[in-house]
Amino acid sequence: MKGIVGEKNDRRLEFNRDDFEVLDIALKEVPELRLCAGVLRAAREAKIEYPITSVKQLIKLLPEQQMNIEGHWLRPVLIERYMRQEYLPIENEQDLVARCHLALIRCREDVRWAVHAPPYAAELLAELPAIPKTKGRA
Repeated sequence: MKGIVGEKNDRRLEFNRDDFEVLDIALKEVPELRLCAGVLRAAREAKIEYPITSVKQLIKLLPEQQMNIEGHWLRPVLIERYMRQEYLPIENEQDLVARCHLALIRCREDVRWAVHAPPYAAELLAELPAIPKTKGRA
């Protein structure tokens, strides 16, 4: 198979410029990775310097203050919510893609929880601090 490189027990697929259409088709199945690629592209266009030490540097990459793209609502407050402080500093492009992917997965999981939460979820969350915690129970 074309594009397989590496030793027998440590192989990986390699792509080149001619494979753009193949990669684009695959990325359409995983919108979060398309967004990560978009963030990386925006960072390159902005000539962002590494390490990235503040979420505000990422917020500056937004072309608009709010936008809905690839099924995600991007706006500063949400970027601050999901791009955790422990994800910083971002040392290089690989870190940027990985941290963005983690943030998008966290967002997706929160939305998934919210969609399936019972109608009294707000009441439960408000009561949570008052519920005694014992060993072996959440």
